[in-house]
Amino acid sequence: LISNSLKHAFSADAEGQIYLELLQANGQLHLKQSDNGKGFSGSWEKLKGESFGFQLIEILSKKLQAELAISGDNGFSFSLTCSSPNNG
Repeated sequence: LISNSLKHAFSADAEGQIYLELLQANGQLHLKQSDNGKGFSGSWEKLKGESFGFQLIEILSKKLQAELAISGDNGFSFSLTCSSPNNG
């Protein structure tokens, strides 16, 4: 998924940043990846069928039974929140 940001977020002559965050708190795991690239336009529903990266995010969220949030404003970001495997 990071390679997806490298491939699509930035033009060849642009500098950019990619952020990766993994937190465990209150019995939850929270994974977030974001970049400050060009983002995406259009709806998530349309894009998820056209992009392998989007398909990976959806498969991962289903596998983890995670809540998925995606934004294409001010770059691209997605986050997954699920129960921690150490919870209970």
